[in-house]
Amino acid sequence: MSIKKLFHATDESRNYLSEAEQKDIYKAVESEKNLEELNELKETFVPQVDYSNPAQFARFGSAYLYYKSAISNILDFYPYDGSDAEKNRFHNKTYPIDKYILDNNYPKSTGYGIVSPDGWGTQSSISGGYGVPATQEHITFFAGPGTGSFLS
Repeated sequence: MSIKKLFHATDESRNYLSEAEQKDIYKAVESEKNLEELNELKETFVPQVDYSNPAQFARFGSAYLYYKSAISNILDFYPYDGSDAEKNRFHNKTYPIDKYILDNNYPKSTGYGIVSPDGWGTQSSISGGYGVPATQEHITFFAGPGTGSFLS
């Protein structure tokens, strides 16, 4: 067999994609790094442990410390406004209990408060040019909001 026939035969057997088809195939991937992280995520072993019941997994330490460290890891290291690759990397590199807390218990969106659902009520007095209702409502924050300052 000649060299020409050898290379000609392999050229015919190749199936090339058009540029449009390539874009469609890799649209959901976002980037090469994300593809690598998705492959690693797919190959990762996930233990079948019920993390909602501490008696099922806390054998060598305090369940409180497991949960506390999971929340700390999520708060400190989760890429809230990161790319899909960064979020998948977090899932690949973190502990299974962190994944459980993030996927099942951690709030995924901002909340809202309903103020005066039945109307404003009756005015009892005026303070600083504003009417003060007879029944006052308060919103209590237990975890923030922060001042945005580096020192806070």
